[in-house]
Amino acid sequence: MISMDSRRSFVRLIVLLCALAVTGGCSLQARAHRSLKNVVHKEVEQFNKYHQRQVKPNVYESGGQFYRIYHERTDPTVTMRRTNSIDTPYIATLVFTENIYLTRRHPTGKESKQDVHFILNSSNKREIVYTFVNGMWKRKETY
Repeated sequence: MISMDSRRSFVRLIVLLCALAVTGGCSLQARAHRSLKNVVHKEVEQFNKYHQRQVKPNVYESGGQFYRIYHERTDPTVTMRRTNSIDTPYIATLVFTENIYLTRRHPTGKESKQDVHFILNSSNKREIVYTFVNGMWKRKETY
C-alpha cells in the first residue's frame, strides 16, 4: 500500500511536470531566443511585406522628373550574447543589407507609375542592437 504522503508527493510531481509542459519549462535564455525570432520577423519580413513593389506605387519628383522607390532588407544575421548586467541579461545584434531600388526617371507621374522595372540604386549594411529588458527586446542603437 502507498502512504498518503507519497501520494501527495506524486501528485505534486505530476502537477509540476504539467506546469512545466504548459509553460515550456524554458529558461530565460530560451524565452529570449524565441522572442528574438519575433523581433527579426518584424524588422525584416514585415518591413519587406510593407514595402512591396506592387503595394507602394508612390511617385516622387526630383528636378521635374518622376520616379518610384522600393526598399528591401535581405541577409539577416542575428547574434545574441549574455551580459553581466542583471537589468539587461542579454544583448542581440541584427545585421542585414538594405537595398534601395529606383525606376528610371520619367517626364510624367503616370508613366512612372506604370514602370515596373526597378534598378538597384544603393546597398547598405545596417545594424540594430537590442537589449532584453523585463522579458522584452527593446531597440538600443541603430547604425
